[in-house]
Amino acid sequence: MTASHQAIYDRMVDILGEGDTQSFLSPLSVDARVRLFEGIGITLNATTQPLEARISQLTEEGRALEESLHQSEGQAATMREHSVALQAEVAQLRDRSRHWNPLWILQVETSADVLCITRESTRVTFALSHLNGQAEEWAYPIRLTNSMSFATFDELVAATKLRFLPQHSNFQ
Repeated sequence: MTASHQAIYDRMVDILGEGDTQSFLSPLSVDARVRLFEGIGITLNATTQPLEARISQLTEEGRALEESLHQSEGQAATMREHSVALQAEVAQLRDRSRHWNPLWILQVETSADVLCITRESTRVTFALSHLNGQAEEWAYPIRLTNSMSFATFDELVAATKLRFLPQHSNFQ
C-alpha cells in the first residue's frame, strides 16, 4: 500500500470508523482495493485542488487587505496626530454685481473640499445655501422648477457669472 493509499484508507476510517472500513474492504481483492483507493484519490484530488487553490487565493487577498488596513490605520493615526481644526467660512453672494465677489467661487470650492463634499449635487446645494438677496431669488426658483438645472457646481458657477458679472468682466 502506497502513502497516498494509506492516506485514503485513514480518511475512510475517519469517516466510517475502523470496523465499517474493514468490513467494507475485506471482501475485496488487493487489486480491487488499489483501484478503489486510486478512484477515490482521483475524485478527492479533483474536488480538493480547486478548493485549495481558492483558499490560497483568498488567503493572499486577505493578507493584502490586512496590509492595506494596517497602512490606512497608520496614515489615519498620523493624520489625527497632525490634524488641526479648520473653520471654513463662505461669504454670502451679494445681490448686486458691484458687491459680487468672484472669490466666492473659490471660497465655496475650498470649503466644500475641506468638508469633504464630493458629490456634485451636494456641492451645488452647499453653494446655493450661501446665496443672498437677488442671487438667492434668482437661483432657487430655477432649481425648484427644474431639478436638472445646476446639475454640477461648474454649471451653477457659469450661470451665476453670466447673470451677475458685467459683460466684459475679467472674471467671465
